[in-house]
Amino acid sequence: VEIVGTGTCLRLETTLPILFPTGSAKIAGEYKSFFQRLAEFLKPYDVKVLVNGYADKVPIKNKKYPSNFELGATRAANIVHEFVSHGLKPSIFRIESTGKYRFTAKPPSKQKALERRAEVTVIFSG
Repeated sequence: VEIVGTGTCLRLETTLPILFPTGSAKIAGEYKSFFQRLAEFLKPYDVKVLVNGYADKVPIKNKKYPSNFELGATRAANIVHEFVSHGLKPSIFRIESTGKYRFTAKPPSKQKALERRAEVTVIFSG
């Protein structure tokens, strides 16, 4: 994680992306201890947590995920569920999904895995 000071608040951001397999929102086992440790660290603080889920440009359309928006949102929601299971309050979270559209300004990536990710940003209130 990286800590960034902006005026009267402090922001903590994940610097390495939380990656997902193609078409999946399942959190890999190697991230579980990270979420547990971060949740334990955050419990005593007044924080807001933004979790943004992303998908690559490969279209998806099935019963579970009608589009990449739902896939990205489910990735973010699964991370929130993981934090809540470690004692953080659901009310501190906001989920966002840009689906595949965040990457339209960038040339296509040769590493699609980096596009199938989620990012966590924690805002520490004054």
